[in-house]
Amino acid sequence: ADVRGDWRCVTNVILRAFHTVRLASLPIGVRPDDPEAWSLETLNESLRQMNWVPKKHREYTKEELAKLARDMNCKPPTAKTLQVFKVKVDEGQHLPMLDTTVKSSAFVTMELNNVKRRSKIVQGSQDPLWRETFKFQMNDEDVRHSLISNAKQLFDQVCNEEQVLELEELAELLKTLKVRESAQNIMSRFDRDKTGNIDWAQFVIMFDALGFDKRDLTLTLYDSAIAGIEKEIGSAVVSVKSLKSGEMKSLTVMLKDADGETLYGHDGRATALKIRLSMHNISNAKVFDKTEKEASRIIAGSDKVLKHLEACRCVVIKL
Repeated sequence: ADVRGDWRCVTNVILRAFHTVRLASLPIGVRPDDPEAWSLETLNESLRQMNWVPKKHREYTKEELAKLARDMNCKPPTAKTLQVFKVKVDEGQHLPMLDTTVKSSAFVTMELNNVKRRSKIVQGSQDPLWRETFKFQMNDEDVRHSLISNAKQLFDQVCNEEQVLELEELAELLKTLKVRESAQNIMSRFDRDKTGNIDWAQFVIMFDALGFDKRDLTLTLYDSAIAGIEKEIGSAVVSVKSLKSGEMKSLTVMLKDADGETLYGHDGRATALKIRLSMHNISNAKVFDKTEKEASRIIAGSDKVLKHLEACRCVVIKL
């Protein structure tokens, strides 16, 4: 009993320490517990949980809501649903040949919300069949934290010593983000204090307004036919944001090369991937049930280990 109690105590201490270090390592404005990184819906929901009642006939800005949430020590509400995306990679069509004497040995990688998956290698075919299904899980706040974290890295790369973006830095950042609107227009829209610059809080508001939450699935085709070296052949980006729960889409995705030009195969036809996309929402209850079962399984396994340790200790004592 003492061994079991000590083991669980040490485990809890390690988990708490890991969580604390992880949060501390995140930059300000990106931490999940920082209201400045929350979406407008999350701010309103967290304030409602604190029984906050807005004044009548008054519109609150996101900065004001974030300040209220911080002052009231609000916690972000738990995500109500978990989105499970399924990506089935069926086949490739008209793959180019790296060598006229060697057929392709192709595989596909997928990336969604910084999570990567990889298919098997199909050797000796310019029209490979994979027929593999991959799963990705996410919730809205996870996606947002990831997007804000990436935005913070970009912001830190171009901001000046005062941690603000002036017109020149803003123009450079907008070019990187491939925003067509001019820096002057963006500055006039989001520089509400008319200081001639945009700080991080204003940048988060701009980030939301410009709609960078695209939920893009990146597909990349590789060929390892020559000396086993994995060479990128082409890629494509597919948005999954519009997928509804229970919906399935069959797509033929045309690939582009490194220069953004359409990729053509050995027969002069456009290289493509045939895929199927689907998404399902899972309620918290189902997730928690699954988590509890998994936790029970782990604890049961741990109990077996503890019993084994107890037995070993008894043997040592007898010896």
